[in-house]
Amino acid sequence: MAFLKNLFGGKDPRTHLDKGNRLLAEGRYAEARYCYADALERLGGDDVALREEIMARQGEAGELLAVINLDEAERCLGDGDFAKAVDHLELAGEFAVTPDSCSRVELLTRRMAVSQPVSSGSTESEAACGSCAGGSCTPVAVEAPAATASDGHLSPEERFELMTAALPDDLPRRYRGLGGRFAQAYLLSHDGDDAAAEGILAAITIPASQDIILYERALIRHRQGDTNECELLLRQALGINGRNPLCCLALVDLCVATGRFGMGVDLLDAMIAAKLLPAEALMMKGDIQEHQGMDLPALDSYAILLETPYKKEAATKIIPILEKLGRSDEARQLFTQYVKGCC
Repeated sequence: MAFLKNLFGGKDPRTHLDKGNRLLAEGRYAEARYCYADALERLGGDDVALREEIMARQGEAGELLAVINLDEAERCLGDGDFAKAVDHLELAGEFAVTPDSCSRVELLTRRMAVSQPVSSGSTESEAACGSCAGGSCTPVAVEAPAATASDGHLSPEERFELMTAALPDDLPRRYRGLGGRFAQAYLLSHDGDDAAAEGILAAITIPASQDIILYERALIRHRQGDTNECELLLRQALGINGRNPLCCLALVDLCVATGRFGMGVDLLDAMIAAKLLPAEALMMKGDIQEHQGMDLPALDSYAILLETPYKKEAATKIIPILEKLGRSDEARQLFTQYVKGCC
């Protein structure tokens, strides 16, 4: 039985697959691709069907990113911003999967070859670096971290924007507003250099943004195995800003990972009541209830999600529970309506 999707990550590839599916449904395509990549890394060589499912989802997320970047490239080209158009076109070419988007990449490349002026000192073969998917904000000046912080042809500034652009609520703006030192620490942390990242984060004192600083430090503590300090930092962060959704979900994950299921459900109920990522909170609540053998409450939680972008994932959760309860007709109806016919 699939269990809670953990913000901190884990060894089970299905955990990362499920989290990627949630992010995909929310339109957080770049984050979803990272989750699918993590799932593939943790997958053994025997489960061919699961590998194909993960790769298909990864391709779907990439395709959606390609479309976003193609739209941005066309907009930039129309505005006369050729350099930015090249950036987005390169990313679109990297992510494109379907014949339609690949054809758009080819056509736009030809169009730009005719339209783009050749600047002095450049050659026809030179190409600009990629930009963040769909990003239009001025990049943060990031002090370049260690070489491992690079991601292909993306600069540190662009990689930071790409990784934070799809965070919920106002977090993308708040993350970018923390400046270059924070961006450097963020990239170092995601590349595994926790000691360097922690040193920078601990020195940043911006009162209005301490919830973000404490959250990122909590993730580092968790990776280091210090769950007590991790929880302390998360609770401090929520004391500063009780509506930071990442802190809320991380604390739920931590409670569940340490066997405090009731506390986790209480936190999720508070999120739902406060309309703080209510759909994601409902999905996690259903996962906890199902894990505890509370099939009917889990059904109630999942059923609410049938009217949300999570409808397909919710249906795939409901169907095996209905089969288990002997309600096969309802299960077949849900499959036809939400799984087989759901785009």
